[in-house]
Amino acid sequence: MTRSGVFAKFVCFSAVVAAFAWAGALRAQPAFPSKPITIIVPFGAGGSTDVSTRALGEAAGRLLGQPVVVENRPGGSGAVAISALRLLPADGHALLIMGSTQIANQFLSDVAYNVERDLTPVVLHMSYHAGLAVRADSPWKTFRDFIAHVKANPGKVSYASAAAGTPQHLVMERLTREIGASMIFAPFGDGTKAVNALLGGHVDSVSQVTEWKPHVEAGTLRLLVTYGTKRMPQFPEVPTLIDLGYNITNVGFNSIVALKATPPERVAALARAFKTVLDNPNSEFAKVLTKFDLVGENLGPAEATAYFRKFETDTRAILSAAGIGKKP
Repeated sequence: MTRSGVFAKFVCFSAVVAAFAWAGALRAQPAFPSKPITIIVPFGAGGSTDVSTRALGEAAGRLLGQPVVVENRPGGSGAVAISALRLLPADGHALLIMGSTQIANQFLSDVAYNVERDLTPVVLHMSYHAGLAVRADSPWKTFRDFIAHVKANPGKVSYASAAAGTPQHLVMERLTREIGASMIFAPFGDGTKAVNALLGGHVDSVSQVTEWKPHVEAGTLRLLVTYGTKRMPQFPEVPTLIDLGYNITNVGFNSIVALKATPPERVAALARAFKTVLDNPNSEFAKVLTKFDLVGENLGPAEATAYFRKFETDTRAILSAAGIGKKP
């Protein structure tokens, strides 16, 4: 036999051995998921985040062949939930609901986590409507009226919001810088309390997610502007900041993340299941979005990662310019 013939047989034999080894390796890999998947929610049961997570998880669980269990771990603006996740194996069976607040908190105070270092996005699945409202008996009929008054009275007009670092606070910081007139920021620690402060006449306006909606519908508050890229379907007559010529959008969002060390193929498998649910306009999750006035999103791992990074960069810059947060 020629040397070339021996070499050809050797190559063929090696290929067969490699094929068997590859097949054996596939059989050796455990099926995923091999047990129920837990999604840790950083809020209590019954709220929009909890209910929407349960609807999304139930549908995704049917596709994955394992139930999805929601575990509520409120506290510390999400820090308690993140700490709970970090104690679990990075095998894709434990996930976390993480929102814009947890990203912003990194720049406001010392936290035990680093989003980019510790976590990896699976899907960014929803965002929140937000806007600026005033009392119905106020003299401001439009947002332009309101801004004209702010410019004429710098440092005197107040707005309430839930807390520093929330998207509805950050959008106002960007706006006041753009118009060149400051406002008084009054954080109340809770969106409902912020709205109640406006109803009670303690502040001039409120920049918040849709806690103001029932009062706008009842005619006691007036919605002047919203912060999304599109108008709210419930209030199509109310312009966005973009409609009025301001290149400003800033909305809160929720995402599902896994631990950074989770195998990429498992992250991809989870992302495919969630994407399938999110693509269905007739799903129970879609119905929950409508019920709570939420916006469905569908950003996969790569898109969500890019979104996180831009949000981090923008948030750090806004807080720094406002002199808010921890020192670098």
